[in-house]
Amino acid sequence: MKKSIRLFAVAATRTCHFYLHLYKRKLTLLILVFAFIGCSGPEAGVSFKLAQERREAISELGYRLFFNLPEDPKAPIQASQTIGFRLERPRLIILDFKEDPAAVALVQVNGRQAKYRIKNEHIVIPRRYFKKDTNTITIDFRAGEQSLNRNEEFLYTLLVPDRARTLFPCFDQPNLKASYTLTLELPVHWEAVSNTPPEQEVLSGAWAQTAYLTTAEEAPTGAGRKRITFCPTEPLSTYLFSFVAGKFQRMTETRNGRSISLYHRETDPQKIAQTGIIFDQVYASLEWMEEYTGIPYPFAKYDFIILPGFQYGGMEHTGATLYNDRRMFLGEHPTTGEQLSRMSLISHETAHMWFGDYVTMAWFDDVWTKEVFANYFAAQMIRPQFPEINHRLNDLRAFYATAYEVDRTAGTNAIKQSLDNLNKAGLIYGNIIYDKAPIVMNMLAEKLGQEAFHKGLRDYLHTYAYGNATWEDLISIL
Repeated sequence: MKKSIRLFAVAATRTCHFYLHLYKRKLTLLILVFAFIGCSGPEAGVSFKLAQERREAISELGYRLFFNLPEDPKAPIQASQTIGFRLERPRLIILDFKEDPAAVALVQVNGRQAKYRIKNEHIVIPRRYFKKDTNTITIDFRAGEQSLNRNEEFLYTLLVPDRARTLFPCFDQPNLKASYTLTLELPVHWEAVSNTPPEQEVLSGAWAQTAYLTTAEEAPTGAGRKRITFCPTEPLSTYLFSFVAGKFQRMTETRNGRSISLYHRETDPQKIAQTGIIFDQVYASLEWMEEYTGIPYPFAKYDFIILPGFQYGGMEHTGATLYNDRRMFLGEHPTTGEQLSRMSLISHETAHMWFGDYVTMAWFDDVWTKEVFANYFAAQMIRPQFPEINHRLNDLRAFYATAYEVDRTAGTNAIKQSLDNLNKAGLIYGNIIYDKAPIVMNMLAEKLGQEAFHKGLRDYLHTYAYGNATWEDLISIL
């Protein structure tokens, strides 16, 4: 009996040891799994979850950016930046940078070199480097090429919707607006345009030393170079930051105390002769929007650049609006439709200065709230410029027909679409946003009455000036 008990006890002990060993192995495996998950980092792109976390944690954001632009379009562009921001408490910081990890040369946080890792298109910097209140991140890097459109004699940025992160490390989301102070080093015979006017221009051999210079800016440069520092911008979303540099002709007109410069590369005298009409339409659009909104043009300047082969009709960068040359410079005998199209394009991009730039959607699921107003107001602005046109018929042709082309199909979609990651934002654009949305907005204006609609939009702009708003924010005011 005692022997049987001993044997049972030994067997029980061995069984316990076996299960304990098995438990330890499973626990170790679980720890490894969680450790792997923890090391996997944020998902690629800019997820809505990441954007929300950063929006709640980060404030008083500003960028100081430096790009050294070589004349050779194949040579790399060395760059540096300092990002300043405020935190309520120390936290891990995730920057967006869709580039080869080797492009990052140095990262410093609050004046000391920091360890970091690059994972899934992000630079991840540990919490221990940050403190409550003001922080700075300084990075030396090679600029990304994907959204830096380089040609033999000029280049330009195009960062919409989520492509700022392909050019420089940043918090690439529309609801983290920031002030940008840009410095460009470039060939002395190149023009340079950005969101704001130049603050300082220095030729090679006469560099001004300031407290803001970083390693890349202090590097010596050869003859025939210059450095231009632009004034700080008003608060802008990353997709609106812009610069253009290269060989351009500049034309400037001043009317009623406002000077506007046009940059172009056109050589055909017949097309250059159209710049007077173009200036007329730009000034008319600005004045119409100022009168309607009751808000003077809310940015430092309004310059525009007409680019050969530009990808879109236009892009509403404040102070450096881009236009396609074929849409702006028309043939010798343009049709009425071509003339209307040019005026509509200019009006569309001008309306964006208030609806899109001054007040910006919080997330790209509401991108239609900027495009709807751009097209809605463009349709109003062209009326006094072309009084002989049946504009109601023109709206039916421009909006209804193109909207129905998509809306009548099984593949149609709602005007507002869900968006879990900004790397899918480009898929949202289409006829529904550009053409159906203005029809819906016109119905809303008719339902409210023009006076209430007008007052509501003015209240909306004043409430969210230089900030972000959602469709729900707009409706709550209307």
